[in-house]
Formats: sequence, structure tokens, C-alpha cells
Amino acid sequence: MSNGKIENPGGLRVIRNLFFAGPALTVRGAQAAIIVILITKGLGTQSYGTWVQVIATVSLLGPTLTLGLERVLTRYLPELFNAKAQAKLFLSLLIVVLALNVSFALVLYLVSPFFASFIAADVSKVPVIAGLIGFTLVGINTNTLVSEFYRGQLRIRAHAFLWIGRDIGWIAIVFLLVSNDFSIEQIVLAFSVWLVFVSSIGLMGMLVTVGWPGISYDNLKEHLRYGLPIAFAHPLGWLSKFGSFYFISIILGTAAVGVYGSIRTISESLVLISGVMLLVLSPTMARLYSMGEIEQVRRYMGLAVYGFVTFSLPLAILGTIYAEQLLRVVTNEEIINEGVSVVPYLFFGMVILGIYGILSEVIPLTKRTWRHFVITGTMSLVQVPVNLLLLPAIGLRGSAIAEVAAYSVGTIVCLFWCWKNLGLNLEKTKLIKVIFSSFLALLSAYWIPREGAGLLLGVFVFGLTYLGSAVLIGGIPPRLIKSYAIAMVRATKI
Repeated sequence: MSNGKIENPGGLRVIRNLFFAGPALTVRGAQAAIIVILITKGLGTQSYGTWVQVIATVSLLGPTLTLGLERVLTRYLPELFNAKAQAKLFLSLLIVVLALNVSFALVLYLVSPFFASFIAADVSKVPVIAGLIGFTLVGINTNTLVSEFYRGQLRIRAHAFLWIGRDIGWIAIVFLLVSNDFSIEQIVLAFSVWLVFVSSIGLMGMLVTVGWPGISYDNLKEHLRYGLPIAFAHPLGWLSKFGSFYFISIILGTAAVGVYGSIRTISESLVLISGVMLLVLSPTMARLYSMGEIEQVRRYMGLAVYGFVTFSLPLAILGTIYAEQLLRVVTNEEIINEGVSVVPYLFFGMVILGIYGILSEVIPLTKRTWRHFVITGTMSLVQVPVNLLLLPAIGLRGSAIAEVAAYSVGTIVCLFWCWKNLGLNLEKTKLIKVIFSSFLALLSAYWIPREGAGLLLGVFVFGLTYLGSAVLIGGIPPRLIKSYAIAMVRATKI
């Protein structure tokens, strides 16, 4: 902010913010993969299946119990004039969310016996698990609002340091607990306590910076009108993303959830590439949109899609080629035997999901949040019947295919809305060239043996073929690499 006016977040500031967002999301992806390794190898597939079910349940209830107010912070904070006004909005919304979540946690614990079949058929300690879910909801949603506060302010450095500290600390805690034979229930409890602790640090950072800002609910009705459609549409969106875990649990059992969940967690590292971009671009585009800079919004969204595909597509192909070797490093033999055939579907599904995540920003940007019902409902209508049809017939591949189908439909709908509401400046020619280079790299590396020195040679040939052909045919222009490198160097000096 400057002199009470909203600043235009120029390209250099965006690059600087991406410079800090990258490590934060990288550590987050590494944390998820390391947790897979620690739990599956230390406690077994069954315990990881329980972990996945708890986290999947929390991911269903969590965003609903924030009332969509975390997206209010991302969308409305960039429009406010000073840090004190931003802090007042954040603190006011945090109190609402905390009151709702603590109340829900208590009610959930009291009615937990009726919750047993919803969590999982083979979990016997229902009150304990329900209590853990309630406490985890408080921790996660507090952490979400604190994170979105710094993100909405475009203070990506503070946001990144908060995330990195949280994830590295969590890896250390899980390592210690697994090494000392703690149960999965105790690990979930430690996760909740750690989230609350990290959120407290972020909250104290805000209070030290601006002091007590006060609270105000003058615009709460407007904020709820914006956030509630997002919150109420979330269960439908969750069904398209995480419903597979419950279908698998019912039809194939908890161990199968552990297999599918571990592979899905690894594949989600691809989506983190789009997460790096959206961490910065969501509040940046909100500020530009409020200033009427629609052409710049189009440009940033188009570049985000191009950048995501440039990085994620070759990684998805590489992960598919070396699926068995990858799973051997990060999981156990049971998962390798059952999971290799699922990898291609989930990896390419995550590429589609990343594109969907970028394009769906048009919904909160234009404040037409009711559209979340349309798109999540459509995705669920695709995912549920395909899952029920294919899962009993072909096993875990059926769930993976159902996810790919749902994400594809959602991406097509968002593409139409972007074209209708913003116009979309996609780098179509460069995208086609990048896709061509990716499959050329596949052909070059596919025939190389995948054991010993052949593994390293194959990865090297794949990378060389992809980068070389992409640069030669203009999919990744040399001037783009040069300008980005210069901007990164300058960004580190700001």
C-alpha cells in the first residue's frame, strides 16, 4: 500500500513472491511424501489407511466449517487500504471460525457413536477418533485463516516461512513418534497440537506488527454472501476429489485405501506446481481485477497454465515410465504390487486438476461464487457413477479413471467461463510445442533399461530430449529463460 492507494503488483514483485512461494510448496510436497514413507514403512499400510481416512474426513468438513471466509481474505484483503484494516477483517473472521469449529468439535465428540460407519467400518475407538477429528479441524482451520491473512496481504515471505517451519517441524515430530512406536491416533493428536502452535506464532506476528486492530462485523453479511456458496459447495467438490477413499474403503477395505492414498499423495506433488503459482497469483489477480486491469489478469492466468503444463506434464510422463522404481523408494512392497497400474491415471489426473485449479480462479475473481455449486455438482455427477461402475470391475484403476473424468469435465467448464468472463490469453502455440516435446522425450527414454545405470541414463536422456526439443522448436523460448533468470536475480535483491 502507498499513500492510501492500492498498488499495482508489477511483474517483478510477482517474480519475487514466486521466489519465496516455490520453496514453501516444495517443502510441503516433500513433507507429504516423507509422511507416506514414515507411516507406511514404520507402521504399515493399515495405519496409513487410517491416517488417510482421518485426513480425508477433515478435508471434507474443514472448508465447510470455515464458511468460505478464508477465500474472503484472499479476495477482499488486496482491496483494503492499510494493514490495520486488513488485520481487523482477519481477526473478526477468525473469531467467527474458531467459535464455530470449537462448538462443532464438542458436538462431534458427544455424537461420535453414531459417526462410526461414516469414518470407517474397521475403526473401533470411535470417540477417540471423533475427538481427534474435531481437534484437528480446529487446528487446520485456524492455520488456514492465518495463512490466508499473510497471503491476502501479498506477504508471501512471511507466509512461506510459516509453512516451511510448520512442515519441517511436522516431519521431525512424525519421525520421533514413529521411531518410538507411538500409535496412529497419537500421531494425529500431535498433528493437531502442532498446527495450533504454528498458527499461534502467525497470530502473534500479526499482533506485534499492527497491534490490536479491533473487530468489526459491519460487512459480515456481504462476506458470508461471498463465502457461504463456496463452503456449501465444498462437499460436492470433496466428493469428486476424495470420495474415492470411502468407496475403496467400503468395497476393498482400509488396506486398499492405504495403497491408493499413498500413490495419490505422491502424484499430488504435481499439483503443488500450480499451487506455487496460485499462492501468489490469486491475491495478485484480485488486486489487478479490482483496479480494472483485466488484460493483465488474462495474461497472468494464461502464463500460469503454460508454466504449469511446461513443468508438470514431463514430470507426469517421467513418473509413469519409472513408476515401479519411484514406488520402491517411497513405499512398501504391498503398495508396489498393487499400485503400479494406477500411477499413470493419477499422475495425468493431477495435471488436469492443476489446470482446473488455475482456471477456476475466475469464480472467486468475478465474485460469482454460486458457480461453485454448478461446477462441483457436475464433477460429482461424473465421479460417483463412474467410481461405482468401475471400482468393483477393475479395482483401484476404476477410482483413478473416475477422478480423471471428473477433473476433465471441471476443466472444460472453467475454460468456458474464463473465455466468457475474461477472455483467455492462452499461449496455445507454445503449449502445443511443449506437449510435443514431452511425448518426444517419452519415446526417447522408454526403451532404455530401468535398472542400475540404465535408470540414471533414462532420466538424463528424457530431460535432455525434452529441454532440447522444447527450446529448439520454441516451446520454451531462450529469451523467456533469459528474462526469467534476470528477474529472479533482481527479485532476490529486493
